[in-house]
Amino acid sequence: LYLAGWESTWFANSPEFVMDFLKLVYGAIPSGDGLFQNIDLETVKAMRFTGMHGGVPAAEWMARLITATTMIIILPRLLLFGWNKARAELYEKNFPINLQTPYYQNLIRQKNGEVMTIYVLPFGKGLDDVEKSSLKELANAVSIPGANFIFTPVAHEDTPLPEFQASGAEEVWIVFPMATTPETEVHVSYTKDVALACTKVHATCRVLVNTDVFEERYSGFSGRVAQRIRNWSDFLDQTGIPYVFVNLAKLDAEKAASDFETAGTIE
Repeated sequence: LYLAGWESTWFANSPEFVMDFLKLVYGAIPSGDGLFQNIDLETVKAMRFTGMHGGVPAAEWMARLITATTMIIILPRLLLFGWNKARAELYEKNFPINLQTPYYQNLIRQKNGEVMTIYVLPFGKGLDDVEKSSLKELANAVSIPGANFIFTPVAHEDTPLPEFQASGAEEVWIVFPMATTPETEVHVSYTKDVALACTKVHATCRVLVNTDVFEERYSGFSGRVAQRIRNWSDFLDQTGIPYVFVNLAKLDAEKAASDFETAGTIE
């Protein structure tokens, strides 16, 4: 025989409170068993467990407990589960993701075992083998492994732009030598032209300012180097294109990769 009853440290001498609580909580549950039409203060007192005594037959109370558990715990959880499931399915079907952006295209290429094409435009100064190797190391550091590099030197701002679409370029990196004094009508104008061409073929444009020659020339004048970096930054800020300063002769791949990713991308 199962018994239903109660015991309490705080309300042991307050059966009136216990009766009010039972009526408030369990009495609100719809039922035709007439349980709460018959409950009174004496019944509640008899339900109190005192040692080996107390309690009443639990059959009617067990039905109430099961009903209460279903209404208070199970049903709300089922409703919450249904709501979250419906919302997840809605997001899955309607969340807009442009798989044509360079980021997702790179992921797709890697999944299919393909490689990304990176067009490199060294402006005004060609790149030696060490500098080219540093660019490839940088690409690996920013999760573009095994990229296909196409190097096309640019003599001046009027040099015709390459046919990015024909080459299948997904990223275009402009490399400016920091030793050159930046000019709006030259470097800024050229960068904007390249960025516009990249937009038309959904390629990502980045600018790398190679600091190697300038840092070697002014190795003992840190203030001069910092001033030149600020000067270049002021001009490149006008383009809206992400840029980084890297020493391609002595590449710190970890720092360069961090700066590269922090700069963001323009698509």
